[in-house]
Amino acid sequence: MEELQLTIQSTEGASLGDTEEVRAALNAIFPGIDWEWTSTGVDRLAAADAAGLELPAAVRRAMESQPSVHCGELKTGGVTATFNLGPGSAVPTVWATLGGDRVLVAAMLSRLRTLRGWSVGPNEGWLIIDTEQ
Repeated sequence: MEELQLTIQSTEGASLGDTEEVRAALNAIFPGIDWEWTSTGVDRLAAADAAGLELPAAVRRAMESQPSVHCGELKTGGVTATFNLGPGSAVPTVWATLGGDRVLVAAMLSRLRTLRGWSVGPNEGWLIIDTEQ
């Protein structure tokens, strides 16, 4: 099993598009992505308080400022992909993780590289983890 963590940015140095445009581009090459907005840090703090969890002040301060982000997940045929579009309507970067069979992960990466105007990185190399023990 392999896990590949990567970023996707515009080759023009601008935004990839708004949330709906980026979702549509990813849905076109990976049909079946389930999209949702995450809870905010304030929502997670409320849940922690309701559960009686006591969090350090530094953690609470950090969580208070965390926005909701738009995320998608796809699980199909031995491979999992997750996409984080960030909190805003304009999407400057997509953070993605591809995991599963090495051949299938490579095929998904090839599909991502077909998106015109999108650059798949990071430039310094891939973080590839062999998840089989």
